[in-house]
Amino acid sequence: MMQATAALHTLIAAGESLTLELKKSTAEKDRACRSLCALANGQGGQVVFGVTPTGKVVGQKVTDRTLEELAQEFQGFEPPLFPQLQRIPVIEGDAPGLEVLLVQVERATQAPVSFRGVPYERVLNTTRVMPRATYQRLLIESMHATDRWEMQAAWVAALTP
Repeated sequence: MMQATAALHTLIAAGESLTLELKKSTAEKDRACRSLCALANGQGGQVVFGVTPTGKVVGQKVTDRTLEELAQEFQGFEPPLFPQLQRIPVIEGDAPGLEVLLVQVERATQAPVSFRGVPYERVLNTTRVMPRATYQRLLIESMHATDRWEMQAAWVAALTP
């Protein structure tokens, strides 16, 4: 438990980045999912709930309902993403029972990923709607790997004199 807390502090010490987004609470789950989508379209990364954008650990009460609501939001990813969730108890301060949620996604193998029909990308420490040209390029690249005409079976016609 202390190891997870130390790792959390190391992670958030550098602040928001291309691979890290900080959210004060799961009340911001919609915006967090946009960031998870952007992270999956990039190189992967984490969203941490219970930490202010300035890096202050505030924690939050995590209930079954909190986790159900997050899981519901995760249904908005297409193709589906399966973020890993880690609960880290807040030790410092006078906040017994509060936790930080660390949500991690890997780089998507089936990019581009969209959230509620909109693709997002990460630019430095911000999340934005992916430009159409980028989205189209990623779509073509993902289809090109398997559906290329060069990869199709060739039919040989027998020549008869």
